[in-house]
Amino acid sequence: LIKVVNGLLLIGFYIIYKFLFSTYRKENFKKNYIFLILISLIVIYFFSGEILEAINYHLFNFYEEARVEDSTLSSFNYINSFSHLVYALIVNSFAAFFAPLFDLNKNLILRLMLVIENIIFIYVLLNLYKNYYKKIEDRFIFWFSYLLLNYGIYNLLFFNPGTLGRYKYPITFAFIFAILCEIKKKNKND
Repeated sequence: LIKVVNGLLLIGFYIIYKFLFSTYRKENFKKNYIFLILISLIVIYFFSGEILEAINYHLFNFYEEARVEDSTLSSFNYINSFSHLVYALIVNSFAAFFAPLFDLNKNLILRLMLVIENIIFIYVLLNLYKNYYKKIEDRFIFWFSYLLLNYGIYNLLFFNPGTLGRYKYPITFAFIFAILCEIKKKNKND
């Protein structure tokens, strides 16, 4: 299931990328990007019942699976509204970078390895931002949105930071690959 979701998100973002950048004019990017976000939110709002049902179904199954391994998990809370879903995705997008810091008393060595991994990734991300943001500003924002949305979804679904750590690799690889391709394309055109 998760690999399918990751693939669908990547394909969806690639289609949106082609729409945004095929007839690219820098002055229209922000307007088109905001328009796409609003259209996406409206579509998600109209299908929020079905989306929330599917998310809660998978969320509960992952919770039950994690509870078997860790009986100290807090109680399960369903996502009951569209606004709660948006809020949860935003919070979980950024929390994914710091998830291993919580509950450090469980599998301390593994959690510390995940913390070190996240520190390295944050360093790479900041380095990419510092060196290339001005060159490919709009495309960097676009692919960073892909990264945050994916991290938000996976951090929302998984209750085990180790599982999130494993699934972050393809997401992170796709992000870094996209940024490096954008840089190469920009350098080629200059």
